[in-house]
Order: sequence, then structure tokens, then C-alpha cells
Amino acid sequence: MTRDTDQVSLPAFLAEIRRRVPRGTAQVSETEQRDPSGAMITRIRYASNTMEHRVLARLLWSVVEESAAKTGFRVIEIAVLSPAVLLLFSAFIDYYLNDRYDRVTIRSALVMNGISTPTGTEK
Repeated sequence: MTRDTDQVSLPAFLAEIRRRVPRGTAQVSETEQRDPSGAMITRIRYASNTMEHRVLARLLWSVVEESAAKTGFRVIEIAVLSPAVLLLFSAFIDYYLNDRYDRVTIRSALVMNGISTPTGTEK
């Protein structure tokens, strides 16, 4: 059994995000749903100092970095993600797995928008 304070791998963390996505009424606009990556980057850009957006930026960087398998997250970090961000990230995962987004495009968007890596330096 995984506790909220446990460190888990990126794939396990993504699975937990998917499990916690709210059901029912969409809490994001249709525009955001069509481009979840762009919507998340916009959210980070306008409020980069919030814990939610720091976790979100780290998640996005972890997906595009070659060493993503080594990245660990604490399950409790999911608690800082709003229902809207959970929905967006879940849609992002679907698009990424279906090749709508690729690592180079996401990495470029993060760099162009000045969104730092978890260590604070842009790649």
C-alpha cells in the first residue's frame, strides 16, 4: 500500500493522477481541453510561484527529460493539483501517448516560456 508521503516513480505518479481525475462536469474550457499542454504552460506562466504550478512544471519537465524514469514524486504532491489541472494533465497524457505532443515540442514550449526545470535551470 502506498502512503501519501511515499516517493513513487513518474509512471506510478501519472497513474495516480489519472485515478484522481474528477468525474462529471468539466472544469476547464473547451479551448484548454483542445490544447492541454498550452493551457498548463499558460497557467504556470501567470502563477509560477504557486506550489501547484511548481509541481506541474516539474511534471512536464519530467515527461520530456531522458532521465524521467529516475524522477520521483511524493504521492502527497497530487493534493496541490486542482481538479482543473488534474483534468488538463490527464488529457495531456492521452495526447502525449497518442503522439499529438512530442518531447521536443513540449521542451521548446517550456524553454520559450521561461519555465525552469525542477532544479531551477532551463535545459
